Amino acid sequence: MSELTALPWDSVGTVGLALIVMAMVVTGRLVPRSMLDKLTTDLAQQNEYLRKHIDAQQAVKSELATQNTELLSTAKLATALLQAVAPRESHVAQDQE
Repeated sequence: MSELTALPWDSVGTVGLALIVMAMVVTGRLVPRSMLDKLTTDLAQQNEYLRKHIDAQQAVKSELATQNTELLSTAKLATALLQAVAPRESHVAQDQE
């Protein structure tokens, strides 16, 4: 917008003003309100969708963390039981030379 303040407005005619407006439309600095409303509505819908998706992912991650905690405690118990039951030394005969 600093380009607009640098223009000598007293010497800009109707054609110059039309060219400035055209340049602003082409560069995307001046858009119709309906286009702006549509874009902001689309962005708001996309943000809402992404928020719901993130919330769903957080719920899944929480459930997986809970399940992993339960499985870890079960695995520790199973490991302790197997180590208590399993013999300390192997009964397989080794070749002695």
